[in-house]
Amino acid sequence: MDTDLLIKQSGIGHEKLDDPDASISIDDLTCLWHKAAQLSKNPAIGLMLGKQPNLSLTFPMGLNLLLSKNIGEAMHRLIGLQEAAGFAFHARLQPYESGLKIIFDRHKGNIPHPVQGFDASLAFSIFIIRFATNIDVLPKYVSFVHPEPTDRTPYDEIFKCQLKFDQPEYAIFISNKDLLIPSLLSGGLENLGNVPAISTSKKNEFPEIVRSFIKQELAQGEPSLKAVAAHLNLGSRTLQRRLKQDDWTYTTLLDDTRKLMADFLLLESSVSLKQITYELGFSDHSNFYHAFKRWHNCAPGEYRDSKKS
Repeated sequence: MDTDLLIKQSGIGHEKLDDPDASISIDDLTCLWHKAAQLSKNPAIGLMLGKQPNLSLTFPMGLNLLLSKNIGEAMHRLIGLQEAAGFAFHARLQPYESGLKIIFDRHKGNIPHPVQGFDASLAFSIFIIRFATNIDVLPKYVSFVHPEPTDRTPYDEIFKCQLKFDQPEYAIFISNKDLLIPSLLSGGLENLGNVPAISTSKKNEFPEIVRSFIKQELAQGEPSLKAVAAHLNLGSRTLQRRLKQDDWTYTTLLDDTRKLMADFLLLESSVSLKQITYELGFSDHSNFYHAFKRWHNCAPGEYRDSKKS
């Protein structure tokens, strides 16, 4: 497929696509999918996102899911991250006695929704689950609103489970048993072989346990001292006292963890500053900006540019 022609006909400029901080409208994305299907002559082109995704799409969202305890927790994190990631489709969770259903809805737009966009969301979600666990997880079923295609082979190859077409919703159903499958990095970034671990020169065990929990929780908002203490079955004063034994306070450990994560995430050029803001648990970009200036005496963008040279 001629990608230059695709971009030209969709009306989205190269400049916008190359800018990680750019905002693309829902209708622009719809046009892009319609043109992609037309030019490729492949109505199932959306499924390619589950076969050959750009791995930068999984970062840092995928990294955050990798740090989840299991698939169930990862799905809840995915719901919390979708606003920061700028998803064109809105995912929501519906629990059942036997498992969890992930339902995909489209945000508002003036152009009829693209089948390919929903296919892509479903396929990419399956890819993320398998990527985060390194297991070929098989959903109980996947449902589609659109009719069954003449050739359903691409769908069978991607999802490898029961497929339901002409359904009222686009959804993936995962059983309770599979929801408990642990993620690869459920023990923390230190288990990741080829990615630099986020750590400090202080190797004292207790502060690193606290740091590990902070890293897992940051994308959902800044974890409070009380919440961390409760997770460790400790009182807030006890937590502070034990950190003080290793020359930390909760505030300095939280700040140091954010600094190290920011330094690491800024090395990945495909991750926007807006998304890093959310990954570090800051409520808005100005808070991240001021914190980073305090850490490095320069702006995040300047730091990223300096590492490229």
